[in-house]
Amino acid sequence: MVFVQVACGAHHTLAVSQDGILYTWGRNSSGQLGMETVSEAEYAPAMVAALHMLPIAQVIAGGAHSFVVTVGGSAYGWGNNSFGQLGVGDEKDRSKPTVLTSLKSQCIRRVACGEDHTVALTDAGGVFTVGAGMHGQLGHNSKNNEFLPKKVFELMGSEVSQIACGRRHTLAFVPSTGRIYAFGLNGSGQLGVSSKSQGQALTPMMVVGFWVPYIRQKKIDCEEDLSHQMLTDNPSSQPPTCHGVIAVDLSREQPPKEALEEPVAMQTAKHSPKAMKKSTAEEGTTYDKNKDLIVNQIFGGGDQSFFICSQQEEDLEPVDQRLALFSCPIMTLSVQWVELLEQTIEDNQEERLRELEVIFSSSALLNGSFIRGNEMLSNDELSVLQQSSSHTRVLLRSFSIERDLPASSHHNISFDSALHLLQRIEALTDAHAAMASRMEAALHHCTVTLVPMVQDSEELRIYLILPLCRLFAEARHYESLQIPYAVSVLELKKKRLWADRCLDMWLTSTDTVYFQRLVDIYKRIVIYVIDQTSSNKQYIATRWQQYLLTSLSLLEKLHHISVSSHSKLSYDSFYIPELTTKVDISADYQSWVEQQRFGRPGQYAISFCRFPFVFDAPAKTVLLQTDAALQMQEAVGEAQVQNMFSMISSIAPTLPILLLQVRRDHIMEDTFSQLEQFHVTDLKKPMKVKFVGEEAVDQGGVTKEFFLLLMQKVLNPDYGMFEEHEEIRTMWFREQTFEDESKFASVGMLCGLAIYNFQIIDLRFPLVLYKKLLGSATSLIDLVDFSPAVLHSLEQLLQYEGDDFQETFSLAFEIVRERFEEPVVVELVPRGSSIPVNVDNREEYVAKYVDYLLNVSVQMQFTAFKAGFMRVFGNRRILELFQPEELMAMVVGNENYDWEELEKSTTYKDEYNPNHPTIRMFWDVFHEFTLEQKKKFLSYLTGSDRIPIQGMQSLKMYIQPVRGGENYLPVAHTCFNLLDLPVYTDKQRLCGKLLQAIDCTKGFGLI
Repeated sequence: MVFVQVACGAHHTLAVSQDGILYTWGRNSSGQLGMETVSEAEYAPAMVAALHMLPIAQVIAGGAHSFVVTVGGSAYGWGNNSFGQLGVGDEKDRSKPTVLTSLKSQCIRRVACGEDHTVALTDAGGVFTVGAGMHGQLGHNSKNNEFLPKKVFELMGSEVSQIACGRRHTLAFVPSTGRIYAFGLNGSGQLGVSSKSQGQALTPMMVVGFWVPYIRQKKIDCEEDLSHQMLTDNPSSQPPTCHGVIAVDLSREQPPKEALEEPVAMQTAKHSPKAMKKSTAEEGTTYDKNKDLIVNQIFGGGDQSFFICSQQEEDLEPVDQRLALFSCPIMTLSVQWVELLEQTIEDNQEERLRELEVIFSSSALLNGSFIRGNEMLSNDELSVLQQSSSHTRVLLRSFSIERDLPASSHHNISFDSALHLLQRIEALTDAHAAMASRMEAALHHCTVTLVPMVQDSEELRIYLILPLCRLFAEARHYESLQIPYAVSVLELKKKRLWADRCLDMWLTSTDTVYFQRLVDIYKRIVIYVIDQTSSNKQYIATRWQQYLLTSLSLLEKLHHISVSSHSKLSYDSFYIPELTTKVDISADYQSWVEQQRFGRPGQYAISFCRFPFVFDAPAKTVLLQTDAALQMQEAVGEAQVQNMFSMISSIAPTLPILLLQVRRDHIMEDTFSQLEQFHVTDLKKPMKVKFVGEEAVDQGGVTKEFFLLLMQKVLNPDYGMFEEHEEIRTMWFREQTFEDESKFASVGMLCGLAIYNFQIIDLRFPLVLYKKLLGSATSLIDLVDFSPAVLHSLEQLLQYEGDDFQETFSLAFEIVRERFEEPVVVELVPRGSSIPVNVDNREEYVAKYVDYLLNVSVQMQFTAFKAGFMRVFGNRRILELFQPEELMAMVVGNENYDWEELEKSTTYKDEYNPNHPTIRMFWDVFHEFTLEQKKKFLSYLTGSDRIPIQGMQSLKMYIQPVRGGENYLPVAHTCFNLLDLPVYTDKQRLCGKLLQAIDCTKGFGLI
């Protein structure tokens, strides 16, 4: 075992191993070992299990308390807390690592501990102290103890880069001025102040000495070029060599100025502390005591203070303790390590493989990898950085570390770097089979040891990193990788709700490529698991349901995140098309209905209908057909029973179909009057239409024509029920209408009947109508296809940042609407005309405005429409399976055109066939049309320029020849998708006649 950091308290020891595990031993009377129990002592190193997923950057030991700082800037403390030194707000000891919550948003980079007090250094250079203050060691000008971290006021405005603690005193170094500040107990002169009679300092006092700020000898003109300069200096050069360093001990009786009269010189890494007492003459190096000194590093311990200094000409830059982010001692997956792996895999294969196993089996080490900020540094660049801490602020900005955000608000993972390094490693695994197997085993260990009982958001990074591995994308590893991963993710909601929400937020912030990758992984797992069940019946009964449920549940979580983030992915990105052929969807739906109705499992304990987002259009069509068949069967059965009883009683017989008999010239009146008379059971029956005085038998074509004619009249703005938004040519309910609720209910019934009878109707309503039908809340984004102009205006209102908001907009909580061609003021809230809209309440104003447009103004009309719509569906059971976009597509079709598929699915009659010269000319002409011309043709042929949700292949276009000569126009029979095409012999003539037919035919061109 290799330890990379050790810290010692009064009677206990902390040590971090290279693989990121923290071990402790020694006295444990206050819980300072972090074992979650209190005991007299532990005589052998024991792992602190509570921190096994956290990447540790620093370990610190106080008298009887302990701290660690993580790579992400969180601090955890445990042990003695009698003076509040753990910073948790009380005096109760802790035997388990506890996060320093109050500084969570500060990004802690360094912690130092005295006997009973703690000091924290933040990424921004601020200093916070907590714990015992009886000697002024907290620097707050008092002797009070502090139970929560408090910023040292006297150091505000100074950017501190180093801190250190003795037993009861504190040191801080400000590199920009070269000054060292000390406060606390001074009984042994450890503060280095001018008079030893001053026994303590309650506020930071400047240590007197020849200290000057460091000035880099090589000038850089532009701050923007600073990080570039640092990383593009000679990459083969080594860090500046420390030829001579002066060590200054402040615990002597004399102040530092006198101590410098006999400075002790040492050669770096060549002399023991004892050798530091030798005279400069012995070393052969002399120093001018009158020369200014650069402070390189400060130390404190017991009642001593100790500085390492150098002279200006040596150009040795002070250490910046905040650079732990870039020099984490634990093993991580870094550029340096990958370079070493590539260079030495052949010569030191076993050693490299052991290191690979260590890294990929540890969630802590992977959590410490790919942190945005250190992922781009090679070995040489890292060495330069460690010697160039004055560049830290510019470098951090150049890497876009969001230091002002709470630690949980962003994962700070560089996905580009992670993918790049993982691909380099995977390229090596392709050439080394042993490496591939070891890596798989390591990832399996890492995945199965994921613990949902996380304490910090840093532990959640592993959930974003694992899916980047190539092995994770391979479905065959589902039992060892993807399923354990999914189980752990889903357990977060039960065990750590805050962590579940944090992970959701992180997933929301990822780009669509990453998010789609994760979705696709689990879509493949679903199909792979289904395929595995085909030959093993026992497997079906046991593991199949568990694995399938886990995979689908994770997809459900991702789907929820996508929807909540306003469609991060399109709804069809979650479709699993293979389910249509691999699963009996009809039986699955019936099983689900049985579970819903009777509360007990059906044939399948797990129903895919619980996860309807995975069903594509053909599958949703099967679901709707199944539900319609079930309800129609039930309705027909009731009709048959009623007819049987009518033979022996006075009960009137009933038809087994829903028959509408209408006159063409009174189609609206006849339809509305009959719909009002139908019982809800009748609406479940198969629908047939008969035009009075016509002999046509309805085989589907008459019903299609009925809907086309009726919706033309119903949606006509002159009728007064609906109005057209000319901006985008969509329809909406008219706010003021003379029509009663029954008419709107009838239109709702027609919409439901169209869906149940698989008829596309020209109901040009925006998507928000279908959201409202499904019970979804409306929001500002719903105006996108309702009124883009209003949407744009409201967005401008929300985004305005000027100080003259009220003067610019001059708005109150009211809007002006036109009613019967007269402007009317409508108050959005009581006395809204007297409430001005300002920066503080503008979001409320926008919400009220949108609510009025989409809900309040048409409440009566929509409520009646929905009531009629729901009369057809009876309950929300089948509707729960649809997204708003899918429901809309069921009503009006969609625009997912595939013109090649239209040609493939076309059927020809009589002498026509795919190779007939006229047919070849027809398709040549058609494919040369513009999109708008093709849509016009589709409308001419079918009555709508949209296609069914099932796709182009469901249109079933028919083409038949007609005689009469080439001067005749093509004729479309919209009821049957039938095109009468004369036998043209000239392509130009065919093109001209076809365009004439589709351009000059008004409406639907019904024949």
